[in-house]
Amino acid sequence: MSKPLYNRVGGIHAKRLFCLSSVAIFVAFSSPAHATDVTSNITTNTTWDVAGSPYIVKTSIFVINGVTLTINPGVEVKFEGNYSLTTQPLGIINAQGAIGNEVKFTSNKAIPAKGDWLGLSLSNSSIIDHVIVEYAATAINIISVSPPIQNSLIHYNNKGLSFSYASNSMITGNTITDNLTGIYLEGSTFGYPNPTINNNSIYNNQNYNIYATNDITGAIKSTVNVQNNWWGTTDPYVIMNKIYDIVDSTNGPTVDFTPFLDGINGNSIGGQYVHGGITQNTIWNSNQGPYIAISNITVTNGATLTIDPGTEVKFDGNFSLTVNGTLNAVGTAANMIKFTSNKISPSPGDWNRLQLNTNGSVIQHAIIDLPQISGRLVKMEKSVFRNQKD
Repeated sequence: MSKPLYNRVGGIHAKRLFCLSSVAIFVAFSSPAHATDVTSNITTNTTWDVAGSPYIVKTSIFVINGVTLTINPGVEVKFEGNYSLTTQPLGIINAQGAIGNEVKFTSNKAIPAKGDWLGLSLSNSSIIDHVIVEYAATAINIISVSPPIQNSLIHYNNKGLSFSYASNSMITGNTITDNLTGIYLEGSTFGYPNPTINNNSIYNNQNYNIYATNDITGAIKSTVNVQNNWWGTTDPYVIMNKIYDIVDSTNGPTVDFTPFLDGINGNSIGGQYVHGGITQNTIWNSNQGPYIAISNITVTNGATLTIDPGTEVKFDGNFSLTVNGTLNAVGTAANMIKFTSNKISPSPGDWNRLQLNTNGSVIQHAIIDLPQISGRLVKMEKSVFRNQKD
């Protein structure tokens, strides 16, 4: 006689009880950890760990001076409403996650959207590394301080990173995408932000990938180092059209985005493209050329552009090289400097002019294929003008 499939004493009822017990055990082990409400400022050194996660922020929170808030890998911080997490000048947020175990700052809404909460405001000593920040008005707000932001995902915010006044943050290894504006920089009489933004992926932000402006008319021109990033494309015009800077407003800085990467963590290309303002002493040499102007170029007051023998400068449209500082373009008889069109079949009038607005520039041993040269006193010797527009 064969044995029954389950115990004779309990019969089918024992089998049902076993199944229900299994369900109960599964539910017990799969239920989420108890959330921790955050309702007051951080006034003593505090660690948020996975056991207390998620942390539900129910009011705007300050990390007060002299206090460190440490947020461990894997912790989620959810904001119940229009609240922020802010450090006082000597407070610290130390949020260091890991690959696959990031710290996450997000909305607590069932259906989250950009602008659900205010964002993070950081002090100089704060650290953001392997962090996700999403659905904020401004994901990370940096005012006159320079904390590093690295290896993090900043997405689905109104603004990704916002820099105001003087700041020299290092921004590296991040993905900044699907925000309204990726990175926002604004200067004033208190200074201009000058972060170094290298080796990131900055693309697919709705309005601008970078918006750089200045609220001072006639402000001293500066250059922001935004080199070697991936922009979702290798077309320099597409990249430039998603950057708001001196090309769009004379009060803005130059956002120097060349060279750029040819993919995520890709190779550096495009170093020959030049645009906007030259705000510091700069040398163009033949080994790096030809230099291709993709907008008007302005050598600002106090800056010198030196162009070495044998260098070619090509203009990709109706653009000018305007000199408000100094131009030293000194070639040799064997290695002449050349200013010309970038068109495959060039013709007179392809580009605009050399405009020299200050005394003291020098052009020697140069070939100038252009419509006109104009401006102030310049030392010009042993040069060739050709293909000029009538």
